[in-house]
Amino acid sequence: MSRRILKLIALTFVVAIALSGCNLVKVDETMDKAEVVATFNGGTVTKGEVEPAYQSALAYYEYLSSYYGYAFPTDGLLETTVDALVENKVQLAKAEELGMSLTAEEEAQAQEAAAGEYEDTLNSYWDSFAKEGLTEEEIRADIGEYFAQNNYTMEGLTTTYKEEAVLAKLHQHVYEDVIVTPENVQDAYNALVAADEASYSASLYSYEAARTGGATIAWNPEGYRTVKHILLTFAEEQQTELANINLQIADLEDQIAALNTEAEPAETDGETVVVTAEDLQGQIDKLQAEKEEKIAEFVAQLQPTIDEVMAAVEAGEDFEALIEKYNTDPGMNNEPAKTEGYYVHAQSESWVPEFRDAAMALQAIGDVSEPAVTSYGVHIIRYHSDVTAGAVPMSELEEKITESVTKDLQTAAYDEQVAKWVAEANVKIDLSVVEG
Repeated sequence: MSRRILKLIALTFVVAIALSGCNLVKVDETMDKAEVVATFNGGTVTKGEVEPAYQSALAYYEYLSSYYGYAFPTDGLLETTVDALVENKVQLAKAEELGMSLTAEEEAQAQEAAAGEYEDTLNSYWDSFAKEGLTEEEIRADIGEYFAQNNYTMEGLTTTYKEEAVLAKLHQHVYEDVIVTPENVQDAYNALVAADEASYSASLYSYEAARTGGATIAWNPEGYRTVKHILLTFAEEQQTELANINLQIADLEDQIAALNTEAEPAETDGETVVVTAEDLQGQIDKLQAEKEEKIAEFVAQLQPTIDEVMAAVEAGEDFEALIEKYNTDPGMNNEPAKTEGYYVHAQSESWVPEFRDAAMALQAIGDVSEPAVTSYGVHIIRYHSDVTAGAVPMSELEEKITESVTKDLQTAAYDEQVAKWVAEANVKIDLSVVEG
C-alpha cells in the first residue's frame, strides 16, 4: 500500500473513520499512542500513527464493499498498513541520509498545496455542517474541529506534502541510474503488437472501445475506416418516445425467440388463447410503423437545419467548421474522436446499424453522406480516412512506447531499491501492540 493510497484513503473517508470508532482503553492516551509497533534502524512507528491509517483503510474497504455489493477481505490489512508506514519512514530516512531537503520555495509550494487541498475538503463538507443561524466563521470552526477529531489537520496535511516533495527527489535520484535501451523499446513494441492482434482479431468491439478510450493501438483489424459526423439530435422527449418503442419491439422479439416449435397457450380474459409468432410479429410491425411515423415527424422538425447543413456541404464549406457550428454529439467534440474520427467496420457492433451502414456506404475519402436517420437524430457523415490493417509502424509509436517503458523501468528500479533499503533497515514489527 503506497503512501499516496494511504493519503487518499485518509482524505476521502474521514467521515467513515468517525463512524467506525475505536474502543480503546484510555488509561493514558498519550502513553498509549506512543507505544511502539515497529522499529527499524534509526526510527519507529507508533500505535498513534498506525491506528488512524488502519481505520482509514478499513473505512475504504467498507466503502468498496457497499459500493460493489460484496465483501472485500480485510485479512492482513493491519500488517499491510504497518508495512506501508515503515516503508515510508525508511524512504524518508534514506532521503535525509542523502542530504535531500526542501528549499524555502519548495516548502512554500507544499504549504500552498496543502492549504488548497484543506480548503477544498472543507468546502465539500460545508453543506453538512451549515445550520441555520450559524455564521461562516462558526461553520468553519465546527468543520475544523471535526477534522481534528479525525486526525485531519492543516499541520498533518502540510507535513504530508513536504514529505512527498522530498520523496519526489529520492525518486529522481534512483531514476538517474535507469537506462532505456532500443532493445527495451523494441521488445515492448513486439509484445504490444502481439497482444493487440490476439485481442482485436477476436473482438472488434474491444478494438473500437480501445480506440474510443484513446489507448495506444499497435495492430489494426482489416476493413476499418474513420468517419466524422454532424449529429442533429431529436429532442429529449422524442428520443424517449423512440426508446420506449424500441424496448417494446425488443421484448416482442424475445417472446418470439422463446416460443417453442408449437404455439404456446396464454390466458386472456379467462379464456385460453394461442399466441403465435405471427401474432407477435404483427405487433412488431405495428410498432415499427408507429416508430417510422414518429421519426418522419421528428425529422420534419429538423428539416430546415438539415437543409442548411447540406447546402453548406455542397458549397464546399469546411466540414470541421460545420461540426463546430452544428454538431450536438459530445463524443465528436472530445479527443481522440475530435481529431481521428470514429472507427467503423462493416461488422461493427458499437454503432447503430443505420449509422454504420451509411458510414460504410461512402465510396471515397472526403465523401459526405445524405442525412442518415437513427433513434438519436439525423447524422451527416464524412469519410475521414482509411485505417491500414496490421501492425502500426514502430516509428509512429516509438515515442509513446519509450515513455511507457521508461516509467515501467523506473517504477521497477525504485521498488527494488526500496525493498533493499527496508531489508537493510532491520525492521521488527509487533502487531500485538495494536491488536491487543
